[in-house]
Amino acid sequence: MSKTRFTAEVDSDTLTKAREILQREQTTLDETLCEMLNYIVAHDASPCFQCGEPNIETLEAIAEAESGNMVSAGTITGLFKQLNEED
Repeated sequence: MSKTRFTAEVDSDTLTKAREILQREQTTLDETLCEMLNYIVAHDASPCFQCGEPNIETLEAIAEAESGNMVSAGTITGLFKQLNEED
């Protein structure tokens, strides 16, 4: 199977730190990227990256939605009208 080289843009600090972490795990950036691309192809989806914990505003919005007390604009036009009224 032929190999293809590609370019990716990332800040140099991130690249350096990632390489250090992968070196501790006894793997390389190339091997890690190949595994990620193989996962995408095998699962027809991107890998699930672990998200951080929701902040307080998000938790409050989730609680409001789950309680049924959410305000609905009904339409996109209504949403923009509500947003403009709150300013």
